[in-house]
Amino acid sequence: MPSHGTPSTTELTASVALPDSLSHAYGYWTKLTPPDAKGPLFGDFHLDELEPQIVPWSVLVDVIPDPLDFKYRFWGTERSKLIGAELTGLTTSAIPTTVMREANFREYADVFARAKPLLCHTPVTTKSGRHAIFQSIRLPLFDDKDRISRIFSAINYNRIDEANYEFYGTKTGTY
Repeated sequence: MPSHGTPSTTELTASVALPDSLSHAYGYWTKLTPPDAKGPLFGDFHLDELEPQIVPWSVLVDVIPDPLDFKYRFWGTERSKLIGAELTGLTTSAIPTTVMREANFREYADVFARAKPLLCHTPVTTKSGRHAIFQSIRLPLFDDKDRISRIFSAINYNRIDEANYEFYGTKTGTY
């Protein structure tokens, strides 16, 4: 059975080295963040202003504060190919796969609790015993009352290989 290893998260700062595939999105988020603010307003963050290569690997969730859950507002096409499903409109609590549901909820809840951008490393093992790592950023977006209302996420697509697809039981480039 596929499984997750122990994930790790790092709070993003200017001193954290990011892979090229994620650095532009974090730079854009930083540029939009007003001085002395925790992050940018959701209304200022526009997917069409990101590098085009990252958008299909991106996710945008709405935060449901009570009880805490996250609803997928946008689910990129390459993410659909990777996991073999389109999740737009679903909540993390409605994800049918326990391993994916728990991992996604844990990482989004971590961003919500810390109110900081995070770099996440999630190791996985496929049914056949192959190991892979999903590396992603999770960036909080705020409303006009300084509450996290959305979280943007993007995966390091340069680290996605056959083992990552195997974890979900999919094949490269298919949906």
